[in-house]
Amino acid sequence: MILSITGCFENEKHLSESDRFVGEWKTEGGIEARFHSDGTCVFTGNEGTWQLKGDLLLITLPFTGGENTLGWSYNFTNNYNTLSLMNARDEGYIFYRQ
Repeated sequence: MILSITGCFENEKHLSESDRFVGEWKTEGGIEARFHSDGTCVFTGNEGTWQLKGDLLLITLPFTGGENTLGWSYNFTNNYNTLSLMNARDEGYIFYRQ
C-alpha cells in the first residue's frame, strides 16, 4: 500500500516566483499591499504595477508629474506566508499573507 499526502506547503513549492507574491499582504502596523497576477498592484494605498527583475521586486507608482519605480530585495519565510522587503537605504517592511 502506498499513501501520498499533499498539503498547502507542497502546492507552494510548485508556484512560480511571481505567483508567490499574488494576494493580499499586511504589516503589523496596518500597511497593506495587493499584488495581482496581471502585474498591477496596490502598495501603501497607491495603485501601480509590479514585476520581478533578477532578485528585485520592482514596484512602479504614479506621482505628480510622472512615476517612480521602487526596487526592493525580498525574502519569503514561513511557508511563503511572510514577505520581507528591503530597499537600498535599509528601509523595509515585513508583510503577512492575509
